[in-house]
Amino acid sequence: MDMNGCGDADVLDLNGAGPSENGAFVLMGSVAPEDNYRGSCTAEMSVGPDAVIQFTVPSTGEWEFNTTGSEFDTVLYARTSCLNSESEIECNDDIDYGAGLSQSRLRLSLEEGTTLFLFIDTYDDQALTPAPFTLTAKPYIMTNPPVLDSAVMVVDTELNTIGILIEGTDAESD
Repeated sequence: MDMNGCGDADVLDLNGAGPSENGAFVLMGSVAPEDNYRGSCTAEMSVGPDAVIQFTVPSTGEWEFNTTGSEFDTVLYARTSCLNSESEIECNDDIDYGAGLSQSRLRLSLEEGTTLFLFIDTYDDQALTPAPFTLTAKPYIMTNPPVLDSAVMVVDTELNTIGILIEGTDAESD
């Protein structure tokens, strides 16, 4: 019997991990050795093991979901209906690949009681190797806002162009 709308998929329960003292839910698991799902940001022709995780939002607000701590290059996407790819809310492949952050992160504004299906997919693993992942869900609270150090604007009236150079730091890489 299909209790969660995911057919025969083995669905993990993120709420079952229970919130920690800081309100975060942390689930450690493993992607299955089969490729069943694709997100809208999954690379063309990419094959990789995946996992499905169900989460019911405990409080209204902005929530962050991330795969930081996972041992492989992840793709993370969220749907409101498990088997309906049209219900995808958002998809992320790499927090910042250029900086070497090949794990994934989503930030979603959600209502209490909303049930999500989160998919952790492996980026291009043709061998379909099971691998451990860590999924964290937590209320998003920006703790270190970006700092603007300088801004310079240059106007070229002959070419009708404007150039802007902005320099600063963003500790959270937002």
